[in-house]
Amino acid sequence: MKITFTQLTESHFPLLLKWLEAEHVKTWWDQDVHWTNELISKKYANYVKGYKLVHGTPKSINPYIICVDEKPVGYIQLYNAYDFPRSKSLQGLPQCLAAFDVLIGETDYLNRGIGASAITAFLNQYAASYTHIFADPESTNLAAIRSYEKAGFKKIGLQPDTNELWMIKQKSTYIIYLFGHPGTGKYTISQELLKNGFIVCDNQLINNPIFALLNYDGFSKIPEFGWDAIGRIRTAVFEFIAMEQNHNYVLTNCLYENEGDRDCYIQVETMALKRNSIFIPVKLLISEEENLRRITDPSRRARWKSVDPQDVHQREQLIHVDHPHLLELDVSALSAVQAAVNILEYAFKLKNNNGGTHEQ
Repeated sequence: MKITFTQLTESHFPLLLKWLEAEHVKTWWDQDVHWTNELISKKYANYVKGYKLVHGTPKSINPYIICVDEKPVGYIQLYNAYDFPRSKSLQGLPQCLAAFDVLIGETDYLNRGIGASAITAFLNQYAASYTHIFADPESTNLAAIRSYEKAGFKKIGLQPDTNELWMIKQKSTYIIYLFGHPGTGKYTISQELLKNGFIVCDNQLINNPIFALLNYDGFSKIPEFGWDAIGRIRTAVFEFIAMEQNHNYVLTNCLYENEGDRDCYIQVETMALKRNSIFIPVKLLISEEENLRRITDPSRRARWKSVDPQDVHQREQLIHVDHPHLLELDVSALSAVQAAVNILEYAFKLKNNNGGTHEQ
């Protein structure tokens, strides 16, 4: 059984009409509404465009059709829990909070465990930018509650005035550590991960306060006292990230086989452990020819990055990492987008399969 998701289009409206008028759905969804083609179009036309109007203001919503072995069987939508009015305030719940609604419309697919599997797969794929997921089934909807529990949701309280059972799922957070030689594309890959909900803490964020004060030209050697100052900045940043446990982070660095870089790697690994994040070190490999082309790109100077070809011709050995989650990725022929997709796919598989070493 393969579960996939297709973005909602107007061609799916007849299916929505059929499902929303089905007796087993009607029990829990819009009991007082008699759905027609016109009402479906009126409500969901904006959903197709990715938003819902709230008091005239468009709010993002992500609607999808659930498919089992390519057959449409249900509907699921994801949105920011705070964007839409509720009968009771969510005050006190996590700020980075998504909510979702789901239905299995095809009766032949009920009571087959599809709900829990679809919820888990969907949230892994589309809710990367949220740390917590909220659900509020009616307390008498035992089938939904069982599905949510199988998908990792915990009960947090019954709301007597609405008969809703509030449930929440805390998602695992990631620390992805990209390391490789200068000019392998660490920063550009991190910017693609940024688009998928990660916060970027690249090595230049830490280095540049000192590099700027030295007016670094991309060629000169950094004095030892400069690296000492950078080390203190790095420690402060890592201590902050260890305490800030609500987001996914991607870090970048050039890590060579020496004591200082080994200490830096251990700092990041320890930080991930403290915040109970899934730690994924990613070793970026690249051909010398492609590395030389990238490192001499003049745009690197704007971020105080090395543009010295000698960093390619005299490459030191990258640090040896012995970690079960290590991903070695050759980016010689990959765009930043392709590399980011490979990393994200690996991260999701790792989460679902409880880890493992992977090479590409």
